[in-house]
Amino acid sequence: MLSNESRFCECGLLVRHRIGDYRIIYSLDDELVQVSGTAIAYRSGIYELCMEVIGQGNNMLEFYRQIALALQQGPIVLATVVYTKGSVPREVGAKMVVCSDGTIIGTIGGGAGEARVIDQAHQVLTTGKKQLAEIDLSGSPQRETQGICGGVMQVWLERWQGEPALALINQIIECLESGKVAALVTPFEDTRSPYLELGGGGGRGG
Repeated sequence: MLSNESRFCECGLLVRHRIGDYRIIYSLDDELVQVSGTAIAYRSGIYELCMEVIGQGNNMLEFYRQIALALQQGPIVLATVVYTKGSVPREVGAKMVVCSDGTIIGTIGGGAGEARVIDQAHQVLTTGKKQLAEIDLSGSPQRETQGICGGVMQVWLERWQGEPALALINQIIECLESGKVAALVTPFEDTRSPYLELGGGGGRGG
């Protein structure tokens, strides 16, 4: 159940979005981009971040355990849906992993659109450069036909590797196993890495 509230406080007008037991707070100077049942994306001056709430009621434990095993074998690319418009197969926060050995974990909807994301993920595996892939599922004649759902998805592609990535995944697994509430924050910037925000309050960090 998602509920919204606005209120004044000492630091100015804030907006609170509650997703389950997790409250996300951001300034009205920021622009809300998308809210789903488990994630929120917004920008502050630039297209900035996506927060995926993990914890109680989340069935992603096996997904993250598979990621932990994959990271022990080599780098991976995490594909996260960060924006949708119209009819699409997955909501904001949906994730898929492309492993260095070609294994795919999870899905963002299948079909030609997902195949294109996988192709771009292999580029990110090689270069390490983050990418934002836009998937047009409308079958518009102006674009390469990638699906017939009728909408558009944007997918953030980021390479995860090494001990810092594995430590973050293990933190997520611990939260899921213990029932703690947290949010995985994915900044859409080259110089910042994903991080975990613990507890029932929100904000920015990293």
